[in-house]
Amino acid sequence: MRLLAVEEIAASSGLIACSGFVIDATCNLLSRMWRGRRWYSAHREHLYQWMVRAGMSHARVVAWYMGWNLGVVAPVLWMLNHGPHPAAPLGVAALAAVYGVGIALWIFGKRWCLDKVKSRRHATA
Repeated sequence: MRLLAVEEIAASSGLIACSGFVIDATCNLLSRMWRGRRWYSAHREHLYQWMVRAGMSHARVVAWYMGWNLGVVAPVLWMLNHGPHPAAPLGVAALAAVYGVGIALWIFGKRWCLDKVKSRRHATA
């Protein structure tokens, strides 16, 4: 039973470590499919691309992604892998929490960027 818990913690840790990229790609893909777009064709609709279009510098966008990794991912990974008694349900719960927060931030961020780009277009028109 102990080995299963360690394997689930390891799998959860791996998915949490790459959560920023997985969330952006998955949400983007599902969003494109939901709107009837060709999900398999080239596009410029990832959140980091919208953040740049909304007026952020590339360095600032990287800082936001670094903030996610340092503020959310690193503490959760530390808690999972250095806690007193690692348990599989904790790994699954942490994974669900990180992805839940990440999806909510992706939705909020995308809407903020769309509004910002739209207001910039109206200001120049």
